[in-house]
Amino acid sequence: MKAFALALAVALTPFAASAGEITLETPMNGMTLAGGETDMAVFFTPSKDAAYRVHAAYVAKDNQSEPKRLMMDLKDGDALSFSLPGHLTEIYHFSRSGNAVTISSEPAAARTGSAS
Repeated sequence: MKAFALALAVALTPFAASAGEITLETPMNGMTLAGGETDMAVFFTPSKDAAYRVHAAYVAKDNQSEPKRLMMDLKDGDALSFSLPGHLTEIYHFSRSGNAVTISSEPAAARTGSAS
């Protein structure tokens, strides 16, 4: 699995988004989102019960650690936000609307209103 995550991250690097948001509309066509602390390569596949299974691999910008993976199913109208383990100053948002999956990132202080 580590090889898959690394291969995905490397393969999608040319498609990195310069903004803090990407939108995916076609299964298996991924993109990379450049966050503040981490970079995340993301794609989705159809899943059961009309859900999309979102696959993501992320790496920290400040070290050479192995990519870490996450996976979730999103149905139309689903949305969630979270920080990644070890990267609590950045929040990722995942949402699905119709055939589109949108992923964005922002500093945690921007979401909570707290100062750094």
